[in-house]
Amino acid sequence: WVGSDVWEFLLSAGMGSAYPLPSYLESNVTTAELYKAATGECVWSATEKKASDACGARFGCWACQAVGLDKSMETLLATDPERHGYMSGLNRIQRYLAKRRYAWEDRHPVGRTIYEGGYIKIQPDVYSPVFLERLLHVCCSMDYMEQKRADELAYKLATGQAEDNDWNRRMAEPQFRIISEEALVHIDFM
Repeated sequence: WVGSDVWEFLLSAGMGSAYPLPSYLESNVTTAELYKAATGECVWSATEKKASDACGARFGCWACQAVGLDKSMETLLATDPERHGYMSGLNRIQRYLAKRRYAWEDRHPVGRTIYEGGYIKIQPDVYSPVFLERLLHVCCSMDYMEQKRADELAYKLATGQAEDNDWNRRMAEPQFRIISEEALVHIDFM
């Protein structure tokens, strides 16, 4: 299959008699609009492109460093900051990780791979405990800011200060949680 085949399939699926294929979603139009906003190209008339670098996903892990900067997320933030602005903190962390990727002072000096014979390499490898503590603080701060953003919108919905529509009801809930409470307890015991 090529990209246009995938979009034809997805956009033919939905609930109701207008769609020839059944789906658990009302339609896939929202997904198509998200891809359009992120890539700047219309999925209904997309041109086929060569295979992309790394895993090939247009969307995925916000912290991925396989391709450097997340151009899709940056396009979303630039083209519609009101709709996608909640992702700006994730993008800031991703850019920070990209900037510090080869900063050896942020790495632990002892390798994690144990080679045959029980040897390890003495060279910069995984992130150091100091860097991980800083990263944990940043991630927990972003979680707090996202919860606060959602709570403020929920308050505005409840008091009639924001329009009561599907999008606002969705956005009145946090859209991400980087560090769960359970993970934080586990980290605290380390």
